[in-house]
Amino acid sequence: MGFFAWGWLSDGLVSGLQTLVFFIIIFTIVVMHELSHSIVAILNGIKVTRIILLPIGGVASIEIPEKPIVELMMSIAGPFFNFVMAFLCILLLSMVIPVAEIPAMLTSLEEPSMLVSSAQGILVLLLWINMMLGLFNLVPAFPMDGGRIFRSILALFIDYTRATRIAVNVGRIIATVMVVLGLFGNPWLLVIGALIFLVGGQEYQVVRLRHSLGELTVAQIAAKRMDYVNGDFTLREFLTQIAKPGVEFYPVVNESKAIMSVLWLEDLRGLGQENLDKPIKKLARKPDVVDGKLLAHDMVTNLLAKEFVLVIESGHVIGYVTPEHLNEIARFQGILKA
Repeated sequence: MGFFAWGWLSDGLVSGLQTLVFFIIIFTIVVMHELSHSIVAILNGIKVTRIILLPIGGVASIEIPEKPIVELMMSIAGPFFNFVMAFLCILLLSMVIPVAEIPAMLTSLEEPSMLVSSAQGILVLLLWINMMLGLFNLVPAFPMDGGRIFRSILALFIDYTRATRIAVNVGRIIATVMVVLGLFGNPWLLVIGALIFLVGGQEYQVVRLRHSLGELTVAQIAAKRMDYVNGDFTLREFLTQIAKPGVEFYPVVNESKAIMSVLWLEDLRGLGQENLDKPIKKLARKPDVVDGKLLAHDMVTNLLAKEFVLVIESGHVIGYVTPEHLNEIARFQGILKA
């Protein structure tokens, strides 16, 4: 996770071409940092779905397996890339200036005019950014790289769920400190601290869910009872004859009882009287589906990202899963506490 103190890096910048080049350099380094994580993941047979660039850094979307050694290698890869780059910059700089003068060169970054005005200035800039990004990501604030390194080391000796809980709690303490410091002049620290606090807790919930579901398949955890609605029914007929309090999703079927789409009650809010005689099938959405034979713990992240998913087995719809239902099943297993 390539979070870093963007505000620190941008202080004192002038507008214009130098600023543009500056941010291009930063984003390039962030992308390479995230690619380092991704390459290690791919080499270990792990799927990388995408890399997201944010104003405060980057995030590689990787389904991290519960294998501490693999997670340790993946987490170290990003900061390791930054430190290798910083070392190469020092080597190149040492060819033109004495190594002892490099620290003094770093202080000259207060002068924006030298950031991209020369090859030497760019090397100093690259050295500075890579050192900042590498060191900041080693802060043990889960789910930053340092927090994942901390979690993976703990998981070598204790249960993975417990290791995650400890890493999240340590991360939240650090995040709270960041937020407090951010209130006194650095808004980026405030934003980063808030994100760490929120995302770390979410990932802990995912880990707990996975462990509570054990070896259950998606078909085994699916809710089987569904209230269907004929797609030819009008909205008026649906509201007066079928809609029930507490039911948010209704599979829409055709004359052959095959599910064609899903009607979301939320989509009906705000519709005017002129829509009351429209057939339901024109107001429904195409459903998300998942294979019921898949293990539920492998699908937790995907299932939590969808409000409603139909479960298919042997070509037939056998039920559905929502995030609320998923949590109910986990609580029923007696592992995930409410």
